[in-house]
Amino acid sequence: MTVGIGVDVGGTHIACCGVNLETGELIKESYNSVHVDSKATKNEIFEAWARPINSTYATLINDHEIEGVGFGMPGAFNYRRGIGLFKGNDKYESLYKVNVAKEFLEYLPSPALNIRFINDATAFAVGSSWMGQIGYGKRSISITLGTGFGSSFIEDFAPVVSGDEVPQFGCMWHLPFKEGRADEYFSTRWFVNTYEKITGKRLKGVKEIIELGEEKLVHELFSDFADNLAEFLMPWLKKFAPDLLIVGGNISRAWSRIEPRLLEHFNAKNIGINIEISQLMQDAAISGSARLLVESYWRTVKDDLPEN
Repeated sequence: MTVGIGVDVGGTHIACCGVNLETGELIKESYNSVHVDSKATKNEIFEAWARPINSTYATLINDHEIEGVGFGMPGAFNYRRGIGLFKGNDKYESLYKVNVAKEFLEYLPSPALNIRFINDATAFAVGSSWMGQIGYGKRSISITLGTGFGSSFIEDFAPVVSGDEVPQFGCMWHLPFKEGRADEYFSTRWFVNTYEKITGKRLKGVKEIIELGEEKLVHELFSDFADNLAEFLMPWLKKFAPDLLIVGGNISRAWSRIEPRLLEHFNAKNIGINIEISQLMQDAAISGSARLLVESYWRTVKDDLPEN
């Protein structure tokens, strides 16, 4: 069996697993994950990334031919050339202008491995389709709501990164919204910062806010979040006209607090769309990252990968 190692890089973790390049299925016994300090030095970050990847490699190498490593990487990143562009977005700033594709090879067990990169939200969307979650429809928008705001536009299982129907680079995290940009409004940071402004207390994340049991305040927070998300998404839903909106990320675990208010806005503007909460979550991102190692697929997408 020919396999690839798919990697999901998050703001606080990295997870990887071997993936069957014929089916997209994960080889579960090769799964590894570790915590990562995204504010650490370049060498510390690379060493942290290398530990789970090399452990997965060691599990696979005796029984499988390994094509390489596919990374699902958050922006800002030059995905075509493998260069970090993280600056001013609160994570991995020590990788700014670092050629990850070249320098990280030194931390891997074989310099012959291919290393390829794709936006993490795009990896999630590609993996969702490859692993069979998308059962209908040619066009979809995927969003991930978590440490950051990820998004991807998909047609016929491939990312759409240019044209009048999608934003520049085929993603939305960098787009202006209200007093900042989308990533600041549709991520854990918005909940934490807004809660602190109201109460003066700083909590770790959305789960902790919910667990306090302050139901009136929690309801108001999620209502405001849904109002903002609807306002932001609706123009792109009209332009791209997807059949399906796929939602992932940790905040999607509280989707029942978001969806009713969101649908009120959609219905008021006559926007009809199917919404699915991903059951695959991180597995989809790992699978989608590994798909870059399927040569026929790589030839289809490589020239369209964003460089910002």
